[in-house]
Parts: sequence; C-alpha cells; structure tokens
Amino acid sequence: MAMEDDADREKILIDVREVAELLGIRLTKAYELCARNELPVVRVGRLVKVHRPSLLALLEDQARASQRSVGR
Repeated sequence: MAMEDDADREKILIDVREVAELLGIRLTKAYELCARNELPVVRVGRLVKVHRPSLLALLEDQARASQRSVGR
C-alpha cells in the first residue's frame, strides 16, 4: 500500500474525482470549477485532468491572500 501512496503523491495530472476529494467538495462542484477555468485544467482528448502542482500553488496563493486580508 505504501508504494501506491508514493505513486499518488507524485502524479502530475489528477482526475476531477481526485480534485473533489482533495478539496473536500462535491464532484459536480469540481466539474463546475473546471468548466469555469478556475482550476488549472489540462484536456487530454475527452479527459479532463487538473495539473496537481499548479492546483497546490493556487491554493497556497489563495491561503496567503486570505491571511493578508485577515491581518489588515
């Protein structure tokens, strides 16, 4: 099982189901965010994938912006 966990951590592109789980949101909401280009989406044919490193960077940026606005 540990090998699978390591492989999951290293995936560059994750599917929308994984995004929903990671963010703790419903799958339909995750698809809405992808459709509105609010997430770093990569389309591979008909597949919709999210660039995991960009998603994590986006979340970090938003968390920092939120902390700055609270600190004012």
